[in-house]
Amino acid sequence: MINFNRFTLAIVVSDIHIGTEYSRIDEFTAFLKNIYLMKVDNKLPFLKALIILGDLFDLNASSFKDLCFNKQYFRIYKILDKIKDTNIEIIISLGNHEISTSGFYNLRFSERKEQFAKQ
Repeated sequence: MINFNRFTLAIVVSDIHIGTEYSRIDEFTAFLKNIYLMKVDNKLPFLKALIILGDLFDLNASSFKDLCFNKQYFRIYKILDKIKDTNIEIIISLGNHEISTSGFYNLRFSERKEQFAKQ
């Protein structure tokens, strides 16, 4: 786990790609929980922002349902809510994997999306 400096003002991460075949969602969840616990324990008293610079998700969403009702994503949302409750701003920049798309999906993408949605 990363050790943050007590004087850390912002944490910036990118390209998490939750939803890939090789997703490290458990590690990312642990990372977020660590930030939350450190803030609550006053080990990050100056932390003001958690910035996620795109591609938090790996699946292009064809509708809001993909991002709102998936159990894997919901776990992340819950811990982000807890972090926000400690007065840390959560800033998420959309990447190409979050931007809604429609139309043709190749077979490999469709199969990955179906497999992930069943988890």
